[in-house]
This record gives sequence, structure tokens and C-alpha cells, in this order.
Amino acid sequence: MEDMAARLRQRDFGVARCRQDRWEDALPWLAGAFADGFPNGSEWAVAASYLGYCLARVERRREEGAKLCRHALKAAIFHSEIWANLARIHLLANQRGPAVAALDKGLGYDPDDTELGHLRRQLGKRRGPPIRFLARSHFLNRALGKLRHHIVR
Repeated sequence: MEDMAARLRQRDFGVARCRQDRWEDALPWLAGAFADGFPNGSEWAVAASYLGYCLARVERRREEGAKLCRHALKAAIFHSEIWANLARIHLLANQRGPAVAALDKGLGYDPDDTELGHLRRQLGKRRGPPIRFLARSHFLNRALGKLRHHIVR
């Protein structure tokens, strides 16, 4: 029982550090809280997603971090913080498409979440390709898209 109380303190302290944007400080606390496994409960799932983001951000272990977030979603799919952490991991890995998908899914569960909405607005909407009948990846679309970006900016 005392061991679980210590793990709860570690979890809560680590999550608090994450919410203060103190990722390096949070990592050892969260890692210690999960040293003996992944307990049930939505608060543990949120903490696991923060651990995943810490791993991705601090130690550049992005795939492992994303895997932790996906595991956390199985326990608490409705929780917006988990979706936000998964999206942030994708952004760290320069994976804009999966980040947008994670944010949109999270907003599907909680359309009024301010953090998800803020992240989604930051990413903006993607414009259509300049030549619509060609694939977005076609060299003409890529070149014209870059030119359009520089002109509009």
C-alpha cells in the first residue's frame, strides 16, 4: 500500500512538472511512477501520455513516446490531454499529417477543449495543390506551392 502511495506521489509530481513545461524535471518522476507497470485508471493514462511526450522531447525516443500515448488512449480515449501529447510527439517528428489527425480525433471527443483547439489553429489548414489534377507530391505542384507560399507570405 505504501508503495502505491509513493507511485501516486511520483505520478502527480511528474504531471505537475509537465504542466509547468519542465519536461526534463518531470521525466525521472514519471519513469519512477511507471517502473512497476501501467496501473488502470484515466489519471494513469494521462500520466503515461506525459511520460511518452517527455521521452520524445527530452530523449528523442519519439516512436516509444507515441506508442505510450496510443496505449494510454486505449485506457482513456476521451481524454484530450492524451490526444494533445500524441499530436505534439508527431510534431516533434515532423509528421504534420498524423498530428492533425490526432488533434481532429481529440476534438471529435471534446470539441470545446481549448488546448486542442489552440494547437489545431496553430497548424492551420492546408491549401489545395496549385494544379489540382496532379498529385500533391508532383514536382510541379511542389515547386508552384513553394512559390505561392513565398508570394503570399
